[in-house]
Amino acid sequence: MKRTIILFTLLAASTLILINQSFASGWERSLNQEPAVNPNTEIFQRLYIGLNGGLNLAMFGNENATKPEWQAGNVFNIIPSVDVTYLVTKNIGAGIGLRLGSYTSNYKITNLSTQLEREFIDIDEDTYFPVYENANLVENTKYTSLDIPLFVRYQNTINSGNLSYFANLGIVMSNFMSTDFNLSGTMTRKGYYPDFNAVLNDYPEYKFDNLEYSEANSIELGAPKMMVSGYLSAGAMYSVTSDIIVKVGISGTYGFTKVEPVVEDSFSDFHSSLILGSSSITSVGLEIGVVYKLFNK
Repeated sequence: MKRTIILFTLLAASTLILINQSFASGWERSLNQEPAVNPNTEIFQRLYIGLNGGLNLAMFGNENATKPEWQAGNVFNIIPSVDVTYLVTKNIGAGIGLRLGSYTSNYKITNLSTQLEREFIDIDEDTYFPVYENANLVENTKYTSLDIPLFVRYQNTINSGNLSYFANLGIVMSNFMSTDFNLSGTMTRKGYYPDFNAVLNDYPEYKFDNLEYSEANSIELGAPKMMVSGYLSAGAMYSVTSDIIVKVGISGTYGFTKVEPVVEDSFSDFHSSLILGSSSITSVGLEIGVVYKLFNK
């Protein structure tokens, strides 16, 4: 009987010791374990929205730009944008944006003399070829578009701190809304009449005269078709708070498709030969922005 009591006593003590150790181990794990996170909350913590401002320089690739009379100038455009990014993993994500694009060409045309190959009809219904000489002009063309960037993103935190870096790679679809064209400067316009083998000058009624243009006189051209460009950007981000991140970086686009302004037939005299034709557009610039982490807990 005593042996049975002693045996049960030892068994009970052993059971209590095991239970106590199991409870202590579980309590220690609960102290070290992070609080449970709602899966939906975790998903939303990967969603970011950014407001950005870019300072971009557009470069036009056009056959006119290779002529010695044409000298390209630099024009910077401010491009506002908004984008939304979702991180599929800790480092990899995808995003879409919306921005107001501006692409401006500026060319100084010096001592240009040429004859157009297209025939025109004057007020007396005689055929002539327009001739312009000593053209010293500045041409400015501005494309305004609604851009939609689509991109994949890689980002990584440096030393698990507030500083991180990112890189975006994708495409930009640009839907052009308007094209403004203007000239400033002077030139002499003449008319060559092949039937008479004569060049007429100083006839204002035929628009053959010394002409002067002001940059204030802007002409609206037809909007070209959509342009598709490759897109690349990279930079650094700094977490100001758990919700707000500031970023700075560089970006660039390369036009896969060319653009060409639509010139109406009534607007086809010497202007049509000065307006940049089919052009590939490359742009580079700086970008700064503020990123907000949505639904952060």
